[in-house]
Amino acid sequence: MIKPRNGAGLGRLPLFGAHKMDDGTKNNAHRNTEQNLADRVRYIMRSKIFDDAEIERLRSEAIPSSNESAMAGDAAPQASDQHPHVESAMDLPVPPDITQKLTERIDDMKQKIAAWGRRIRRFTERSRWFNQNHLYQSEQKRIYKSLERPEVYRADLGPDQADTIAFWRGLWSEPVNHSEGSWIEVVTSQGANVTAMDPITITPEDVTEAVLRAPNWKSPWLDGLHPYWLKGFVVCHTVLARQFQEALDQKSLPSLFTTGITHLVLKDQDTTDPIKYRPITFQNVYYRLWVKKRKVFSDEVTKSDIMIIMEHAPKMKNRLKHLVFLADTDHHSISDLARVVIWSLITGVPYVSFYDITGELKHNEEKLFWAIEKNKKGIPGCIKWSNKPDLNGYTYGMNANTVIINIFNYLNGRPQIVNCIKQIAKGELLCEKKSIEYTTQEFGEALTQIYSSIPDPDLILYTGPLCCSYGLMPWQIRLAEFIQLSLDHSVNIESYLGALFKYNKCDQRFGK
Repeated sequence: MIKPRNGAGLGRLPLFGAHKMDDGTKNNAHRNTEQNLADRVRYIMRSKIFDDAEIERLRSEAIPSSNESAMAGDAAPQASDQHPHVESAMDLPVPPDITQKLTERIDDMKQKIAAWGRRIRRFTERSRWFNQNHLYQSEQKRIYKSLERPEVYRADLGPDQADTIAFWRGLWSEPVNHSEGSWIEVVTSQGANVTAMDPITITPEDVTEAVLRAPNWKSPWLDGLHPYWLKGFVVCHTVLARQFQEALDQKSLPSLFTTGITHLVLKDQDTTDPIKYRPITFQNVYYRLWVKKRKVFSDEVTKSDIMIIMEHAPKMKNRLKHLVFLADTDHHSISDLARVVIWSLITGVPYVSFYDITGELKHNEEKLFWAIEKNKKGIPGCIKWSNKPDLNGYTYGMNANTVIINIFNYLNGRPQIVNCIKQIAKGELLCEKKSIEYTTQEFGEALTQIYSSIPDPDLILYTGPLCCSYGLMPWQIRLAEFIQLSLDHSVNIESYLGALFKYNKCDQRFGK
């Protein structure tokens, strides 16, 4: 409660004219009011807000006439006694500096409005891009439907179907005579000494792994079946495996696998000429599965992969210390992750970590171990597991590389910090402190007792159209580079080396 000083009460001052003023204060207030009114009149006359008739009307309303003054008696003073500064302001010329200041003020307001408009447009575009990326990640069918434009031309203005088929058949179906050079005979003679591959048996499990990598809502074939439904109907995998095996045994692909759907997109105003259309051909689902299934048999690290890495690795100046791969078991197989480890072993990356997005990799850690051992098959080097020392092997050779593997998930982020603080509060974790409050360095030393001592990530690889950390430890990725490995979640040696070369071109600025 506020008490009055010296026994005086805290009165409430009225807003208008109830408090007493001396003569000097009255004169100053009167002069300020007259000057303010004169400035306003000068601004109105200069800016031409009102025309002459409107100004005369406002003046007659503001300044009473002689008849009204006579009727009012002493209540209303004469116009000459009431506003002398107003009459003088009507006749004064407008200073040129006032016009310049007003022009500058208007320009400033226009620039502010334009800046706000640009900010709104940038926010709208960024929101649209974010929503499209999120929708593409979750349901591609909806994003394709939202991008469809309404029909601009009527159906009767299109090209004749017979003319269109004849035109494109004349381009695509005509036999081509290739020139047989002498170098073809040399390559054929060199390939005669190559040992033939062992017979391959395609199992339903191979088809399942190939279907797992296929996008859910890509363009379907004539049957309208999307890969999403092929993932769910496991019974179809046996039939597809039998058909693929028959294609291998007969050494010919059926027409169902090689036929595509071609859409013609108009690129000119002439809608009746087939030449004015751009063809866009979509491969059917089964052909894409056939290509992906062929990659299943090449999941192992081959000799060509080793030669490619040994050729390009010396060209990289910036050596990686810690590589993080955002592993999504819905799109990445265990073989993909194993090949990333072997490639990093050959390249010389000492730390490789997998961030488990779905939480399934933690349960399949043993499968990852055996897949890595299968792909390693005599490659010099040592692979160590940070959380399982009993699985660590021995180093072959004096100059062999060593890779330490870590698997993290969302529990290793903020929940791990909360667990560390609980252990410090209970006294279960030794943490030396020099004052009452913990410093950043002291808390970092406490975290190293829970985490394995690993350097901060230099490069984080992700696949797919969406760049997201998925809760990856934010205090450790402040200097990391996010680089997209592929758009369709595929993992190959070309994209891996391309990401490393792209990282080498990055110039990190740490400040002063």
